[in-house]
Amino acid sequence: MLFNSHEFVLVFLPMVFILFWYGGRSLRWRLGLLTAASYVFYSWWQFQSWSDVISTFRIRGLGDLAESLWRWRFTIVMILSSTIDYWAARGIIHTPAERLSRRKLLLGLSLTANLGLLGFFKYFGFFERILSDLIEFAGGGPLPIISMVLPVGISFYTFESMSYVIDIYRGVATPAKSYLDYACFISFFPHLVAGPIIRYSDILHQFRDVNWVRKGPDWEQIDKGLLFLSIGMAKKLLIADRLALGIQPLWDGLRSGQELGLLGSWSAVLGYTFRIYFDFSGYSDMAVGLGHIFAVRLPQNFNSPYKATDPSDFWRRWHITLSAWLRDYLYFPLGGNRNGRQGRNLMLTMLLGGFWHGAAWLFLIWGGWHGFLLLAFHYVKKRGWVLSNGNVIGYWVNRQVTFLLIVIGWVFFRAADVRAGELGLLSIAPAFQVLASMAGLGGTELRSPPVMVDGGLWILIVGCWFWCNFAPNSSQLVYCSRIPRWQTVLAGATMGICLLRFGVSVDFLYFRF
Repeated sequence: MLFNSHEFVLVFLPMVFILFWYGGRSLRWRLGLLTAASYVFYSWWQFQSWSDVISTFRIRGLGDLAESLWRWRFTIVMILSSTIDYWAARGIIHTPAERLSRRKLLLGLSLTANLGLLGFFKYFGFFERILSDLIEFAGGGPLPIISMVLPVGISFYTFESMSYVIDIYRGVATPAKSYLDYACFISFFPHLVAGPIIRYSDILHQFRDVNWVRKGPDWEQIDKGLLFLSIGMAKKLLIADRLALGIQPLWDGLRSGQELGLLGSWSAVLGYTFRIYFDFSGYSDMAVGLGHIFAVRLPQNFNSPYKATDPSDFWRRWHITLSAWLRDYLYFPLGGNRNGRQGRNLMLTMLLGGFWHGAAWLFLIWGGWHGFLLLAFHYVKKRGWVLSNGNVIGYWVNRQVTFLLIVIGWVFFRAADVRAGELGLLSIAPAFQVLASMAGLGGTELRSPPVMVDGGLWILIVGCWFWCNFAPNSSQLVYCSRIPRWQTVLAGATMGICLLRFGVSVDFLYFRF
């Protein structure tokens, strides 16, 4: 179920809101309701209608049971993952510290289950393709490639589940008070599909604070939630989706073998640069807003990333919760800055961060590109070759150079979809073709490609550049000391405009990860 759909905004959300705040005041009721609602929300992708859902409960024999379980398979996978991690964590808690081998065994069981599920659904085909290519190179026949349907949001809830068990093992997290607490934490529908990636410590106290025992909602929190929701809807429907429709013919042309030219390549890449930001930050804003509606404050995931003045600053601002996860559960355990291996650890972290986004060579290259940028920045900074942010010229030069380097990285990220069905090394060719066109190697004249560049696309791109460089971000707007009435009116009008565009369905980009 999409946030930007009639069934969510007009049916699901109002129904859950009323039942949550007015159906009962007990903690068990509210936890249970949100968990059940989240399972319904998540399962909606597996069905076409309510009658389709109901049909899975008409079981007359083993065949019907098998069919029903298959239809609910992705929800079952999430529940199975949650159950294993909850009981593994409980086992770790109740195992004395001196029995280290048993604690490690339980941790290993949890990690193996999580990484096994993620690897099977997300990376099986990729590694099978590599094996097939090696067998063919050795003179054998190709292997049949099994195509897997990726469960929506599995990368996000897997990381959340892993962080819980690891924190319990380290002794730095308070365990869940019940399975219901934990199930609600994992499945909480605002962040379930595309983040933010939260940790149990972020949400534990919020399930039991004063807001959850109120007779009714705190309308100040509802105002903040609706404002976040409106801003996110506007980013997604009025900006990101329009950019998506504007650049799609260009990327389709590249897939069919057409030359984009200088103008076309820059249009395609800059359009995608802003599309991915407004699409993903729009989802994150909506998630935070929905959290407020249910008295849960989710962490900020974006902090004006295109205002970054260097690559390190970018990763403190872009997908903040993923950056923090990779730092705490991968970079530091590898050794961090210790033992003179900062470069190796940084590059491994970024490569795996890129691979987390998808099973394709170009995602690995994207991660490697950002690893290279981070290493290069540390190198030049140590030698004093970086312009100071203390003066206006240095500050703006640093920002725009950083932005250009980020744009180059997005070429690899977007080009991974051009030959999405191919997992061989030839799948990287479109990215370098686009980079060559951007550099003018195919000619520097500002000619249009065979697929014409819409002038309105460039107006939108320029407008996005000004927004990203000068406008406050969503958190700065909503968490100001007082929300002006004009902002509330504008948010309502924006939501009304967005409702008119609900029929134009463009999926959220990060749903595929």
